[in-house]
Amino acid sequence: MNEFLGTLIRLSGSALSSRVTVGDVVNVLFALSLLALVALVLLVHEGIESRRSREALRGHAPHEAHHGWLRHRH
Repeated sequence: MNEFLGTLIRLSGSALSSRVTVGDVVNVLFALSLLALVALVLLVHEGIESRRSREALRGHAPHEAHHGWLRHRH
């Protein structure tokens, strides 16, 4: 994580010094895409959970026993 922050600092200061390598740019892009992927997975999972809970409230949920697997793990 410190390497990522250092790369961001170097990228933000690239107007002053042009010592940013292609590897630095690739590292930042990779980290940002990884964060976006994690956020997407969490959003999709939350959408599935809320849809299941609405179906359970209406009384016809196909996976009532499987509902909320994140909350049931200890």
